[in-house]
Amino acid sequence: AKSGEDPVAVLMIRTLSDFQGTAEPAVGESTDGHNWQPVPAGIVCTGKYALTFRSLRVVDEQIDLGLYEVGIGPKEGMPLPGYLQGHTDKACARLATRDSIPIEEIVHWPSPRGLRFFHRGLKEVRTTPVIELGRAIIALLRDELPKAPMGEAWFFTEKGRSTIRMRPEWDG
Repeated sequence: AKSGEDPVAVLMIRTLSDFQGTAEPAVGESTDGHNWQPVPAGIVCTGKYALTFRSLRVVDEQIDLGLYEVGIGPKEGMPLPGYLQGHTDKACARLATRDSIPIEEIVHWPSPRGLRFFHRGLKEVRTTPVIELGRAIIALLRDELPKAPMGEAWFFTEKGRSTIRMRPEWDG
C-alpha cells in the first residue's frame, strides 16, 4: 500500500510455529519497483513483498471479511469471502477424490519458504475431517455456521465435527 492520507489497517495473526526454512534477507527496497534504496540497518525481511509500518499495536477485535477484497493479482477487486470460499471449495473437491493421503506423499509436497510438515507419527491423513473443516470454514464465511452450544466450541476430529467444553472464563 502506498502512503496516503488515510491509515491502512493490516491484520496480522501470531502463529505458534517458528519459521523452519532458510531465506536470504532483502538488501534493497522500493515503493515503485524502479527506484531502489538500501534496506535500513536493523530491518530484516525476506520474500517478494514487505510492509513498512509507522506503528503497531496489539488489538483483540473481530473483523468483517465482507468489507475487504482481493488487493492484487488476477482476482483483484473480488470480495474476500467469495475468494476464500472458492479456494476452500476447490480444495475440498480435490480432497474428496481420496479417502486418505499417505504421509510419504505429504512430506514431499513443495511447501512455501521451506516449511516442513510435522506428521507426529501418522502414517496417513484421512481426508474426511479435513473436508468437514473446509466446509465449516465456507459456512463461517457465509455466516451460516451455527453457533456452538454455550460454553462449548467446535472441534474437528477423525469422526467429524463435535464440540468440546471450554473453561468457564472463555467468552465464546
